[in-house]
Amino acid sequence: MKPLNLLHKNSNYVICLMLAFIMVSWVSNAQITILKPNIGFPQACASQSFNTYNFTFSFYPTQNLGSGNQFIIEMSDASGSFSSATTVQTLTNNTSPISGSFAIPTDTSGENYKIRVRSTNPVQTSPPSNVFSAYYAIHNQPYAINNYNSSVNLCEGESFLIEVDDTGTSSSPVFYPDLNYIWYKNFVEISGETSSSLSVTQSGSYYSIVDYGSCVMDSYSNIVTVNVAPEITPTIQTADGFSTICPGSTKTLISVLQNPNYTYTWFKDNIAITGSNAPTYIASLEGIYHLEIENGGCVFTSNAIFLEVTDVDLYLDVISNMMLVPGESLTVTATTDAQTPTMQWYKDNIAISGATNLNYTIIQPGAYKIVVSQIVPCVIQKEASVIVIFPDTMNIVINPDASYVACSSTATNLSATVFEAISVLETLNILNNSLGYIYQWYYYGSPISGAESTNYNVSGPEENGPYFLEVTIPGFGVIYSNNINVNLGIDAITIGNDQDLCNGQTVTFSSNINAPEHTYQWYKDGIAISGATQTTYATSDSGIYYLEVINGTCQNTSNYISISSSSITVTPTAALIDLIIPGQTRTLSVLTSAATPTYTWFRNSVLISGATNANYNATLDGSYKVVVSQSGACSLQEEVTFQLDYPTGFDIQITADASYTDCSSTSALLTINQFLAQTNGAPINILNNTYSYGYKWFKNGIAVSGATATSLTVNNASDNGIYKLEVTIPDFGIISTNTVIVNLALAPITIENSGSLCPGQSTTLSANVSSASFAYQWFVDGTVISGATSPIYVTNLEGTYHLEVQNGSCNSTSNSLSLVFGQINIFSSNPVADVILPGESKIITVTTDASNPAYEWFHNNVLITGETSATFTAVESGDYKVVASQTVDCTLYAEKNFLLEDPINYNIVIAIDPTYDSCTSNSMPIQLTVFEAITNTGTIDIINNPDITFTAQWFKNSTSVSGETNTSINLSDNTDNGNYYLQLTIAAFGTVNSNTIAANLNTNQPLIITSSGLFCTGSPQLDINSNINNSLYTYSWYHNGVLLTTNNNATLTITEIGSYKLILDTGSCIKESNNLVIEESFITVTPVTALNVTVVPGSTTDLTVTTNALQPNFQWYRNGTILPGANMATYTVDISGSYQVIVTQTIGCIMEADVTFTVSHPTNFQSLISADVFQDCVSLNTTLRLSDFTADAANGLIDLTNNPYNYAFQWFKNGLLMSGETASTISLADYNANGDYYLEIDVPNMGAVQSNTISINLGFLDAVTISSSDILCETNSVATIYSDVTDPQFTYQWFNAEDNSTLGTATEQVVTDAGSYYLEIYFGECLVRSNTIGISVLNGDDITLSHPDAINLIENTTIIVTAEGADNFEWFLNGISVGITNSLVISQAGTYTLVAQIGNCEVTKTIVVTEVENNAVAIPNVVTLNNDGINDTWGLPNKYVAKENVDVIIYGPKGEIVFRQRNYMNNWPAADFEFSNKQPVYYYTILEDNIITEKGAITLIK
Repeated sequence: MKPLNLLHKNSNYVICLMLAFIMVSWVSNAQITILKPNIGFPQACASQSFNTYNFTFSFYPTQNLGSGNQFIIEMSDASGSFSSATTVQTLTNNTSPISGSFAIPTDTSGENYKIRVRSTNPVQTSPPSNVFSAYYAIHNQPYAINNYNSSVNLCEGESFLIEVDDTGTSSSPVFYPDLNYIWYKNFVEISGETSSSLSVTQSGSYYSIVDYGSCVMDSYSNIVTVNVAPEITPTIQTADGFSTICPGSTKTLISVLQNPNYTYTWFKDNIAITGSNAPTYIASLEGIYHLEIENGGCVFTSNAIFLEVTDVDLYLDVISNMMLVPGESLTVTATTDAQTPTMQWYKDNIAISGATNLNYTIIQPGAYKIVVSQIVPCVIQKEASVIVIFPDTMNIVINPDASYVACSSTATNLSATVFEAISVLETLNILNNSLGYIYQWYYYGSPISGAESTNYNVSGPEENGPYFLEVTIPGFGVIYSNNINVNLGIDAITIGNDQDLCNGQTVTFSSNINAPEHTYQWYKDGIAISGATQTTYATSDSGIYYLEVINGTCQNTSNYISISSSSITVTPTAALIDLIIPGQTRTLSVLTSAATPTYTWFRNSVLISGATNANYNATLDGSYKVVVSQSGACSLQEEVTFQLDYPTGFDIQITADASYTDCSSTSALLTINQFLAQTNGAPINILNNTYSYGYKWFKNGIAVSGATATSLTVNNASDNGIYKLEVTIPDFGIISTNTVIVNLALAPITIENSGSLCPGQSTTLSANVSSASFAYQWFVDGTVISGATSPIYVTNLEGTYHLEVQNGSCNSTSNSLSLVFGQINIFSSNPVADVILPGESKIITVTTDASNPAYEWFHNNVLITGETSATFTAVESGDYKVVASQTVDCTLYAEKNFLLEDPINYNIVIAIDPTYDSCTSNSMPIQLTVFEAITNTGTIDIINNPDITFTAQWFKNSTSVSGETNTSINLSDNTDNGNYYLQLTIAAFGTVNSNTIAANLNTNQPLIITSSGLFCTGSPQLDINSNINNSLYTYSWYHNGVLLTTNNNATLTITEIGSYKLILDTGSCIKESNNLVIEESFITVTPVTALNVTVVPGSTTDLTVTTNALQPNFQWYRNGTILPGANMATYTVDISGSYQVIVTQTIGCIMEADVTFTVSHPTNFQSLISADVFQDCVSLNTTLRLSDFTADAANGLIDLTNNPYNYAFQWFKNGLLMSGETASTISLADYNANGDYYLEIDVPNMGAVQSNTISINLGFLDAVTISSSDILCETNSVATIYSDVTDPQFTYQWFNAEDNSTLGTATEQVVTDAGSYYLEIYFGECLVRSNTIGISVLNGDDITLSHPDAINLIENTTIIVTAEGADNFEWFLNGISVGITNSLVISQAGTYTLVAQIGNCEVTKTIVVTEVENNAVAIPNVVTLNNDGINDTWGLPNKYVAKENVDVIIYGPKGEIVFRQRNYMNNWPAADFEFSNKQPVYYYTILEDNIITEKGAITLIK
């Protein structure tokens, strides 16, 4: 349907109607436009004497001004806001333009004020004016600070508060408490200081003004000059550089700063010393001293020096009475604070030669003392003493080791348990000392050969008897220990047999104990065998045998051996009845006691080919049997049967992952969550097994292609259904799982239409899903559409459509889609009403939602030919319309109207640069800042519009300025001052004038006053001149802020000192000069160099002064005699004397001043040489160097160590000059350089300075090491000891360390006796001692075996014997070599021989191994895990061993099962079994045919 266009059909009627409406509206709502007011001032600086400011503004049309209208002039607040505007003027003028003036309120203060004009009839408000600063100076006259006192004197570090004087009247700005101030120092503003006072700490000229922002008013202060006296740093020192006072003497303190103008006061412990007013002070008391110097009213404090009345302290690090153990040494160390002390030790009041150090090592009793002497800074001598004694007696006690029990222990170690040195002073434990004492053990009163240490090992009952220990103490005597009797028990007895009892043979028992000191008795079945009293016994009778051994009061019984006919055992190590899961492997294995057994395996009574080992890996169910055969002397055979069964069935369950939710999840992971093998007992969990079973997934009973894993992912709703899994188990069959229903959520359903819905036509709706497994239903306006059950629906009706989709139990609803018959719209970003300026073009752009649109444009309802695009460019005012039409799909129309109007007036404003300041600026740019087109709807800024055509002309004082035809003008000279405005001629409109601005430029000459000479004391008169001299100007002269005179004279003659200033009035501008301070002239001479100077011979120093004299003359004097040519500020001296300089000012005021310096030479020189890190007879080289060289000066020591003046050096050795050694260091490379050294330094004009003397005694060896790889065999052998030092110039001496006896003097030593040896090497006074090494005789006991020399080997077991202590090993069995390592596995009886080699010596050990039967008759309750082959495992009687019907169970200390076995083989615990010594008790039960027949406890001992 085409829209109705009234304008198009009856345009004349509509235009008339609109014009009538506009006229009625204009008459009833007449308005005016008030243009922005122009102000003729950049700032309003008001006071009581002036407060009038002009403005102009225009308005139009004048005919719309209502009766009784008032123009109200409003002024903003300081921020430019009119929210609380102040009315400053009210006018009733009715013609435009309007000029007026106003006064600013007395509380005005700010930089951003504006005014605006508001009319009352009609109500209208102008734009605000340009911003202007405005201040009302409530105080506007000069004021006083510091009571007009023009100068302040301060000490450095002090402060002074300069304040505005409060007169209590309005003449002082303090009368107005809200005023702020600006303070200046040396005419520079001090940032942040805004109060009526200022704290000052620095020199300078200070004044303040009242802060009236950018306004310069007459509220300013006088100038105060602050002078800060410079700080001095007094320093005091002692005359000799030391801070100690020797007893009975004094110490002179000196001030480094000395000046006759200073006042001195000395203090002790912060109390002034009466009468101490000189630069030096002689102190005799201890205390803390400092000096105060007063200069110009300022007091300065020096450093503090602590003077200490010194004495020497001497302490020993031991008590006064000490006991010294023979063989020990006691090092006594003295501590002293004496300076460069000398020491001497005494014994029994006799000086000890060479004992001159602070420490001394005492090795003999006596009365010892040290005397310490100090020469500088005070001569003092102190002594300290100690008395050293030997013990009165020595006490030693021996005992066996703690584990020794009479008749129980098989060995013990005797040792000293108490060894004491006893005196009246103390009892000292010296047990385990290494003082070189000699020890000897005695047995039955006779010395034991070789028993010469502090302990002795008694290894068997054959060594029972009384023992004591003898100790020989060098320098003291021989002492004896207590006596002790040793009574060892008999070793554990083990008996064994050498062969099985088979086929009537004889069995021989032997004992591991065969000492002749024992008595032996054999027993059979508990009865002593008559005559069986040897260490062996042979029998062919079955029975239980054991041996009893007696030694004195001690006896012991052997193990029991049961002899019976031979048999073999076969013990299963796997369960006899077990479950095997298809795909699994079970290992069946047995252990046997048969010798060289053979194995045969059967399954279900069928021989298994190749199965001939003790174990077999079964993979199928069935009955398995193994037959074990023994061949040889006794042929025997045993068998064991195993039964392996498959599970009775399998239970497999599947499930979806835990995050799956019906109709919500978009995917599901199906996995096996239960896989149980069913048995007659509890089921077995084989979830996640790796048995290579086959897997196949099914959906709705149909196999899912490719789904053969243990899990299945379903990730599409089209795959919803019922799932199950089939598992194929080899050798068993197929197992089906439970079923799982999967209902995944449908994907979001979206519907859309194929095109617009046009009247009489249809459109197609379609969904984004189209699975055949889904059910569809379409709805319109919420109602089911009958028969609309496919994913596509065709309609020609308007309405809101949606689609519902069902998949199983899951539903999903699509989006809603509204269908309406088509329409088109026109859109544009252009305003419907706009202004077009002369020469300007306007582009109107539209868009439309029509398909393939066509456009027509109209101007004042007339078709514009050829304009058929979406964009049109207008160049004139009028009514514009665009019509858009759609001709495809649906035929539709739309239109849009636009109105373009001309401006009704223009407003232009000119402004000056904000930096312009009346009377001070040297230039003044003026430019067009506002260019506005005025329309009925408001103003348009066109200042930067390039399309506006106009010409410009500037006017000064209403006359055009030639050549100034731009929108800006720059005034650069005060001749350009005047009133300016700009006139624009706008095309097709006419002329427009701007506001008027007054120009008042600076004369471009600062006002400076200067003095024409100096203010001398003898002629106090001076002229002050102004640089601007014009008789038409008014000159106001001020002295210390007070007006002196006002006239037209540019020169002022003064006769008083003070601060002067000039204020110049040119008629249009006020100028203020600088402040000129006039002072009486004087000169100063300041020493740059210290007044007391020390010059070292060969050096020079500069004496320098500075002065403020004008064109000064300098003249230097030495000792009162003029120095010709010495007329500069600096004079260089190299000799001592009193030097004076006189400074004369030669122009202005003639004046003199002088300074005197004292120059002196050092009073003495001291030099000290020292050696680098050095120790007598230890250091192999060293360097001697000048470590300290000083000159004694009045103000302290001068360091000359680095020889800054190139003095000559010469070294001396043993008093003889060393040719060529003239440096400050000398290197001593080895012991050939040993001797006494000193250094001489030649100081010009002072002579030679000799240093201290140092004795050098360098070591000749760093260390010496002796060694020997030899060992003494038991007979006919020697050992050679070698030194690693063989230099023939050294002297060698070998020693036996046992008695310090001397041996040979060669570089090597041959010895034939065991013992300890060392070597001493001598060169000069130095000695180097070697390490001590021991040479020993090879002892067979050094080779140790892990088992005794007689072992009973239980039949069908093995024992590992390990040897230690040799370099090489070889084992022999019955003379045949069977091994060459340190351990041997013994599995048969026989005589084993070990040949062990250490160096070139051999040791032989023999072990007799006897094989015995298991003849245990009782269940043991103790197992000893010591790897001795005896009772190392829990050995049960044969009735419980290797029996299928016997079940042996071992429990841990907490009741847990640690071992369980049928066919027990006496094999618990294993060799690596671990247990806690704190919980050694285990428990057992023995079941026969599943009935408990025995139970008890077992104690494990390691």
